[in-house]
Amino acid sequence: MNALNIHPLPHDPFHAALRNVGIPLNLRRRFDPDAEDNLEAHISASAPSTLYGFRTDIARWMAHCATMSVDPLAPKARDVRDFIKAFEIGRLPSTVKRMVANISVLTSAIMGNKNVCHSKVVKSEMKRLRRERGGQHKQALAIRMLGDVASMDDPAEPFSTEMMLKVLEPDKSLRGLRGKLLISLGADTGRRNMEYRDADFRHLASGPGGTGRFHVDRSKTDQDGNGIVRFVSRRTMRYRDEWIAARLAAGEDITFDSPLLIGIDQHGNPGTRLTASGYHIAMRWTVRRALTLLSADYPELASQIDYIVEHVSGHSFRVGMVQDLITAGEPMAVICIEGGWETSTMPLLYGRNIDVKNGGCARLRGKLGDE
Repeated sequence: MNALNIHPLPHDPFHAALRNVGIPLNLRRRFDPDAEDNLEAHISASAPSTLYGFRTDIARWMAHCATMSVDPLAPKARDVRDFIKAFEIGRLPSTVKRMVANISVLTSAIMGNKNVCHSKVVKSEMKRLRRERGGQHKQALAIRMLGDVASMDDPAEPFSTEMMLKVLEPDKSLRGLRGKLLISLGADTGRRNMEYRDADFRHLASGPGGTGRFHVDRSKTDQDGNGIVRFVSRRTMRYRDEWIAARLAAGEDITFDSPLLIGIDQHGNPGTRLTASGYHIAMRWTVRRALTLLSADYPELASQIDYIVEHVSGHSFRVGMVQDLITAGEPMAVICIEGGWETSTMPLLYGRNIDVKNGGCARLRGKLGDE
């Protein structure tokens, strides 16, 4: 016995499971053996990003229920409806839909209660929200190889990977080299930013004729880890080699298992693997730097820089890849294969905001001629 008369509790793995998903430990007694198995199965089968969203949503749900004196594990339909009303402000309907889906997983799939999230009250509330606010995510601004061109034979526009890389070419600083690799690899492969952040040097391997291969071990749509390989240009491989040489010169010990993309501190020294926020900062810094340099020759670009930097994101290369492939006339099957989609739903969403001059009718009119 210690001075405070506190006896340590025996280790309970299920307490760790509860903490992992944001459920207060005082609700432990509400879980029977079946509910425990269901929760542990949900945790083991979920990807880290899925669990992160579940934990975030359940924490919001628990806080709301505590405030409203609602049973969080066995709510009424009106309780979920009130939760929607309380949390819809400032959120997209798709985000609220995910929150309700996670509440459904907890209260029904895990606890085994009646699924009140499928009730008329909840469904009508979600329908009302979609009707009033719309249901689409705000799409990232596309970063395209040549910019917003009508044909892949047209000259590159200022806001394009070609022009940005051209103006950044002389920059041999660590930030400049990282930025060029990031933009060139993104343009080549159109993958998700998480896949670039998770990549080590072994994932960017040399191929025939100076080209390369980008290996993705696991992705959002490949939870089983079957892996994919994507083509990489000679330019990207040249940037990789320059990036390696600069990091070696800065005192790093580079191996195949070293992270491909790293942070750089305020003094220009190499750091650790890029985080999600670090990736966005690095990409936006690179885009702003390139567009600022380009604005010397394209004065009209200066007024657009803040808007462009604000609206680019980790999905900008993905959206740009789809729009470039549409402009190049590639069939939907090719687009789906390149992006790793099993259906055409996402490519159609990414292509919906392509400029009208890229549309099929515009191309047809161009072939037929116009007076």
